[in-house]
Amino acid sequence: MQVQLPAPRRSQLPAVAMSDDAAGVAAAQAEVAALREALAQKEAMLEVAALKRQLAEKEEQLALQAAADQQTGEDEEYVPTVPELLEVLRSPYQEEREEAVALLAELVTTAYGSDGEALGNAIRDGGGVAQMAWMLADPSPTIQQQALLVLGNLCSNSVDPNSALTKRALLQAGAERALLGCLHAEEAHTLTFACAALQNLCHEPVWSELVMAHGKQQRLEELTLHDDPMVVRCAARAPFD
Repeated sequence: MQVQLPAPRRSQLPAVAMSDDAAGVAAAQAEVAALREALAQKEAMLEVAALKRQLAEKEEQLALQAAADQQTGEDEEYVPTVPELLEVLRSPYQEEREEAVALLAELVTTAYGSDGEALGNAIRDGGGVAQMAWMLADPSPTIQQQALLVLGNLCSNSVDPNSALTKRALLQAGAERALLGCLHAEEAHTLTFACAALQNLCHEPVWSELVMAHGKQQRLEELTLHDDPMVVRCAARAPFD
């Protein structure tokens, strides 16, 4: 009788070995994933740090630019208006009067056409003609000279088309005595500006008549022999018709 033996069981060892391999792969994959995540975090940190540096640099640039703009604004000199300058002409302090009339002289020597017309109107409307007529008797030669310069230019049609209004305002202010008195000043600049102002004024017959009525034609003739060539030139150009 044939005895049939049971079939032998398959060994479980290979299955165990495959399970260990799968675990190793999974562990390796997890480690790679962890490394990738760590790397991503590091890269993010580095990127953030770089962005922070860029932001800091931009903010510093903006701060420097703002400081430079502010300094530029502070360095720009404030230019007062004509009414403000006319008000300062009434100051009891000589330095303030000198500064104000010097600024007016600077304005009037660079103004022509419509600008000169506007400036002349502003000075006349603000009572500046009468105020500067008073300044012709100021003890400061500098103030006298600047006032003569302003008035002389405003009496020129090439500066102000309405110069006749300034000439009339000077008459109304009784400025002839103070103005003609400047012909006897010791300062050559004062003599130059006085003769130049009369040169423009005497195109109006009434002013020419005033010069002769006060006996100043002879003084002007004397000044044509002055040592200063500018005095000579301006004195010689004063018309008398």
